[in-house]
Amino acid sequence: MIVPELLGLMEQMFSGGELLNVQLPDNMMIYLILFFYGYITLSINMYRLVMLGEQSTGGFMPVLDVNKIIR
Repeated sequence: MIVPELLGLMEQMFSGGELLNVQLPDNMMIYLILFFYGYITLSINMYRLVMLGEQSTGGFMPVLDVNKIIR
């Protein structure tokens, strides 16, 4: 089950609809928490990239030199 399906099920459950023959994974809450954490982190980094420029993300992502890796 992927996150959009889980969000659809949550919306259906909170609106009072019935859930028929749905087997939710045991660790569904962990999936949702990690998804929202990743979404918020990505949103913050996109905001920093747009507002502060590419220098704001320079320390987070290493630049891989393919020639050094192949040698």
